[in-house]
Amino acid sequence: MAKNTNNRKQMAVHVVTKPEEELEFYVDKNIKGQELFDLVCKVIGLRENYYFGLHYECPNQQPLWLRMDKKVRSELGEQNMSNIKLYLQVQFYPIDVDTGIIMEQTTHLFFLHVKSEILSESIYCPTEESILLASYAVQAKYGDFDSDIHKKHFLANDQLLPQRVLAQYKLSADEWEERIVKWYSQHCQGLSRYQAEMEYLKTAQNLEMYGIGYFRIQNELGTELWLGIHATGINIYESDNQLIPKVSFLWTEIKNISFKNKQIWIQPMDKEVQDFHFVSLDVAINRKILLLSSGNHDLYMRSKKEDTMEIQIMKSQAQDAREQRHREQNRLYKEIRRRIEETQARIDMEKRLKDYSGLIDEYRKHLQKAEETTDLLAEKALVAEEEAKLLLKKAADFETEIKSLRHVCNQKDEEKTYLESHIQSAQINIQQILHESNRRAQETVLLKQELDKSRHSEKMATEKLIQISNNYQRAPPIQYSSYAQHQQPPQLQKVQQQPTQHVQGPQQVSQSHLHYGGAPNYVGGDGEDFTMSVQLERVEYLEKSRHLERQLTELKTEIEGLKVAGNPDILDRIHLESVGKGETKFSTMQKLQAASTNSRVQVYQRL
Repeated sequence: MAKNTNNRKQMAVHVVTKPEEELEFYVDKNIKGQELFDLVCKVIGLRENYYFGLHYECPNQQPLWLRMDKKVRSELGEQNMSNIKLYLQVQFYPIDVDTGIIMEQTTHLFFLHVKSEILSESIYCPTEESILLASYAVQAKYGDFDSDIHKKHFLANDQLLPQRVLAQYKLSADEWEERIVKWYSQHCQGLSRYQAEMEYLKTAQNLEMYGIGYFRIQNELGTELWLGIHATGINIYESDNQLIPKVSFLWTEIKNISFKNKQIWIQPMDKEVQDFHFVSLDVAINRKILLLSSGNHDLYMRSKKEDTMEIQIMKSQAQDAREQRHREQNRLYKEIRRRIEETQARIDMEKRLKDYSGLIDEYRKHLQKAEETTDLLAEKALVAEEEAKLLLKKAADFETEIKSLRHVCNQKDEEKTYLESHIQSAQINIQQILHESNRRAQETVLLKQELDKSRHSEKMATEKLIQISNNYQRAPPIQYSSYAQHQQPPQLQKVQQQPTQHVQGPQQVSQSHLHYGGAPNYVGGDGEDFTMSVQLERVEYLEKSRHLERQLTELKTEIEGLKVAGNPDILDRIHLESVGKGETKFSTMQKLQAASTNSRVQVYQRL
């Protein structure tokens, strides 16, 4: 019976915290929005909860934010409780993501939200910047590019570009992937998931529609306009142009916002400026406008004051985590460099070994040829020596024969003439034999000299071969140390031992008006000194930004000729005109705010 009674007091609430992650809570039926929101943040460990809210959609109604001071059951409706899902979403944006977002988890949730807004075309994004943002998204999901892992078509199942961009160009899916991978491999290497997501957000916050909630309104003349609510104030846009505002007011210029029925009245801080109003489409929209105005105003004022203790603790822990991440990343880079150097040294040694092997083969061939030449010359020298000995023996035989003939000549004068002729012929033969003997002797000397040179070359080749072998044996071996296992970074010291209260979100509006009081007292910054590494990072970031800007311009020029023929999209046309004039989101805001509050009110009223 007690169990059934307990079940009757509870209800199931489904909350989607991020894509493909849904939580189911069994809570008291009388739970209020703030209590449920705090419970969700506690479960997922979200500490910067002041940027978020619970979003829902009722049948046949516009999307609404759950009011924190109301009961959940009364907000959603008793009959809709089982059919409606609540979504944890970004409700308010910091003025600057780099300084306004502290924790990595907050960065990740912002990244998922902004990425979804861009892909669904709720935020306009030019083509070239869409490709850059897609490369950061790929880096956040897949890590550093590796050609052995990230083969062709590995992005086939990822939605990375808005459909509007895909439809404007004559490019296939493979050609889009090729361009994204080019930027991914060249510009994102070495970025961790957190760094890639932060780069994504820092790029996205420069888009004209980033961080702005749009509502259709009419001015006193009945002109259809857009009201844009953002972190620093409100903007008024023409009905066909949500990129470039016509009028802008900072939160410091607004004293009070209130509504009655469909009319919303704005009271300027300057007493000399008259109040002005606009008309919305629905009273429910007025409540949403008032809620967003209140939350953004509170966050804007909070950013001008000293940080609370909770914020200081989060910043300290985040700073410790970043320093630990830097140390771990530096250690990783050193290890990567060491391994690269070892690999290069191994490649160099293999190349030297290959070169030595080639030299050894070459010297072996020379040595073999020298040995063959030496053997041939030795054989020729032996033959020449034998021929010389034979010629000398023939010469001696002819000399003996001449002496014998002279002796006979003395005895037989009658044969003198014949013998003299024969002697003369024999002498000619002797001269020829002596000449041939001398020639063969000279050839023998030359062959001996060549033999000596050949033996010397053989000796030098043998010594060179021995020297090469000795040098290779004396070369110090490369030490291949195993890749060091990364130690997990030490857990951050838990500052709070007792359960801490979450930083409360912006003050919720329960009345039909919002009073901002007097002008705020601006307090100086926290005055913390930046470390040398952070300063160096900022210098490198500025240089990288200029380099990226040049390359984005080149990319825009490259794909301009691939556009599908036809009339350009109206937002593309407005963006191109703005770029042609050299205007940016921030320069436009500065130009608008340079005028006096009274003149801006008059511009709005005349629209």
